[in-house]
Amino acid sequence: MAAPIIALVNLRKYFGSVLALDGLDLIIDQPCIFGIVGPDGAGKTTLLRILVGLLDFTATTATVLGYDIAAQPQAIKERLGYVPQTFGLYPDLSVQHNLEFFADVHGLPRAVFRQRSAELLAIAQLEKFTTFLTSSLSGGMKQKLALTCALLHQPQVLILDEPNNGVDVIARGEMWTILRQLRGVTIVMSTGYLDEAERCDAVAYLYRGRIRVQGTPPQVKAGFPWKAYRVLGDLSPALITSLHRASWAHRVRVVGETVTVETPLSRPALQAAFHDLHPDGLSLEPVMPTLEMVFTELTEQAERELRG
Repeated sequence: MAAPIIALVNLRKYFGSVLALDGLDLIIDQPCIFGIVGPDGAGKTTLLRILVGLLDFTATTATVLGYDIAAQPQAIKERLGYVPQTFGLYPDLSVQHNLEFFADVHGLPRAVFRQRSAELLAIAQLEKFTTFLTSSLSGGMKQKLALTCALLHQPQVLILDEPNNGVDVIARGEMWTILRQLRGVTIVMSTGYLDEAERCDAVAYLYRGRIRVQGTPPQVKAGFPWKAYRVLGDLSPALITSLHRASWAHRVRVVGETVTVETPLSRPALQAAFHDLHPDGLSLEPVMPTLEMVFTELTEQAERELRG
């Protein structure tokens, strides 16, 4: 039986007396795009830096591609690509020279490098920019170049730490086009964008160093414990205030002119409750839970646990 691609059991990481990762368990046994989501300080970057061998840690098990992270880091590095959160290429070198540098780091023969770089530059739509200084590229192009450099040696696992942070929507879409063409590569990426989390094959929500939920986006949303309804009609400020105070309204979200209520009530029961608040002119539209709803709920649960 083949070893899991990534296997972490009871992973802990302290920075001094601060516990950054708290007994984390994670198994990835099939090639996929796996998203790590969570607020700032949740431990996302710490987890990814452990996977690439940059931090010490304690764990019952910690392997990548069957190799022990602590005991066999070089074997992992040969099979792994990494794009850190901060831009890691040389701004004063051209696109071509950055590619050549990373090819030399990985010991790629020149013939292999020429073929591989040509393929990747075409996928990234950077083939016309090889003579440009890296510092002159847009943010999105820099990220695509960093990804191209990380893929030169054909890694089996690709670690991306918020690769699309701060780039525009078009550039993010182009990055996803590239990622979806990487057949057989396991991609573990942290992201602060929930629309990107929706596009992952599986996600884990990390909060205060612990994975609070894990699964495919539909599986994660199916675990949401409330029903959600969009309220349609003439919504006065007084009515919204009454909604916030209603015992049957677990959470009320107001975004612009859109009001969503999360509640344990069925639609008929909620309609009757609304009629008591506002007899005329309101209707309810069921909405599917979003990852934002799920993660907000999990965050509040975790905070209640800490207070308790």
